[in-house]
Amino acid sequence: MCESNECRRAGRWRRRWVWGIGSVLVVAGLGEGVARWAGESVVSPPRRGMQDYHREILADPAAHGLQVEAWTAQDGTPCLLCRPDATGRLGERGRVIREQIRARQDGVAALLRPVGEENGGVLVLLHGRRGRKEDNLPVAARFAALGFVCVLPDLPGHGEHPTAVASYGVLEAGLPQRVLVEAVAKFGLKGDRAGLWGISMGGSVAVHAAAQDPGVWRALEVVASFDALEPVVGRQVERWLGAPMGGWMRRRVAAVFEKRTGVPLAQVRPVDRIREVRCPTLVIHGVDDPLIPLETGRALWQASGAEEKGWVRVEAGTHGNVLVTPQPIYVEMGAWFLRALTEKE
Repeated sequence: MCESNECRRAGRWRRRWVWGIGSVLVVAGLGEGVARWAGESVVSPPRRGMQDYHREILADPAAHGLQVEAWTAQDGTPCLLCRPDATGRLGERGRVIREQIRARQDGVAALLRPVGEENGGVLVLLHGRRGRKEDNLPVAARFAALGFVCVLPDLPGHGEHPTAVASYGVLEAGLPQRVLVEAVAKFGLKGDRAGLWGISMGGSVAVHAAAQDPGVWRALEVVASFDALEPVVGRQVERWLGAPMGGWMRRRVAAVFEKRTGVPLAQVRPVDRIREVRCPTLVIHGVDDPLIPLETGRALWQASGAEEKGWVRVEAGTHGNVLVTPQPIYVEMGAWFLRALTEKE
């Protein structure tokens, strides 16, 4: 047995190497685990359950000016159909938006039908990441007050949809057209004047759908959405971990995304698809959105191939409150759909 100082020093160095290598392996393992978790949170985020306001509306839809029917599309997509209450009853949301439309001086008020009467337009409303179809019940209550029938689907990876992962529009592009066609057949709707509305992730799905099926959609509205998904993910990762570690994590998240969806993260670029969209397009974005900066929404608007396109900045709007600031956003959205879907009867 070696008892010399040299042997003892060599032993200490060996132990340090073992501890050093072990520490690196532990850190690498933890980093890989975090990367998998982050990637899974993008493609398959935790599913939110029903909220109190969902239950409140569904318990008495007539009090909100709605008739609501749940159904499941043939591909397994859970949906709600929301139409104006046939008795002419209005909820507070519906009363306010009709008053705001009537106060406009641009002639759009002339397009309003009597309360409770359908105007023949059908809107497909698409929720955001970690959302579910019921999130759009307050949106549907306002649009129904203007005469629109609304179809609210759960998107893949969300709500009660049986598909486990979300690709943010690439694989979901055909879903809005499918549920529209089934709703038209099931509920005896016209379906020749259809519009798309989507928020955040749902906005990206709406853009992809409008580009894929241009003959179906006569109007598009995109709220608080992004021009490309990869930079959004990258900004979030770097905010969590800092730029050096964030760069590595960003690549690992992209690898998880592609493995789970079959779609390269870099190919989720609604800014490219919106160039193919020709129907009237309205883009709305919050000025103070920290998750998806204002310039990304502006990039979508600028890239749109539509001859008629609108851009609305929501002052003091963040990603979470873009629809509930003092700025009357719903009347802008409602007027846009009224002009695009009812003006040329």
